[in-house]
Amino acid sequence: MKNNWIEWNGGEMPVKEGAIIDVKYRDGEIKYAVVAGERYAIDWNIDDVDADIVAYRPSFKLQPHRDHLIEIADAEVLRHLQAGQQLDAEEVVRITVDAVIQAMGVTND
Repeated sequence: MKNNWIEWNGGEMPVKEGAIIDVKYRDGEIKYAVVAGERYAIDWNIDDVDADIVAYRPSFKLQPHRDHLIEIADAEVLRHLQAGQQLDAEEVVRITVDAVIQAMGVTND
């Protein structure tokens, strides 16, 4: 995973539809902050053509999206605290990372 790019060899779309991602095509072109499942990130199959998506990554190109992710993570930590859970720093980091990954639509499959 160079520069946070996740290499792609084809198959079902690896992120949740609607996730904001960057995609890299076989010809080297990169599209930033595209919507998964729409125009620039709709065909995830490998057909050995220039337009094949060969790598992707969560996009942090859009500042409002980043701010929204922070709000989501904060709300998730607050939810745990309001439920009476005592959280150490490691648990706060885990909850935050899990919330951001889920919001970005990235899967570990």
